[in-house]
Amino acid sequence: MPPLPPELLALLQEQETELHRWWQLPPDRLALLLHDDFVEVGLSGTIHDKAVLLRPALAHPAVHTSSFSAEMLTADSALIRYRSWQLAADGSMQRQALRSSIWLQGPTGWQLRFHQGTAIVNLA
Repeated sequence: MPPLPPELLALLQEQETELHRWWQLPPDRLALLLHDDFVEVGLSGTIHDKAVLLRPALAHPAVHTSSFSAEMLTADSALIRYRSWQLAADGSMQRQALRSSIWLQGPTGWQLRFHQGTAIVNLA
């Protein structure tokens, strides 16, 4: 698969990280970023849809990210992959995950269609 143009990678990375604080976004912004058929498989295996994320929610710990990579799947779809974690009170990384997102380009711009987080288990 071909890589994303740098400007598209920057846009999708920005939108992806914006969604890490979804509970703080105005509902109209969140509705614009999420595809109507959005589905997320969380670290716990719980499945969420757009309606769930549009409900008011309590704040969550900040999500930190690194190692973004991306590729075009079709002319109007892209796959984004990256690592994420949260910081514990002692500064150590916790809830580390590998994340994958599929973004679709539509009439209102790029929207998140699917997202999955897979926990990184330390086997040592």
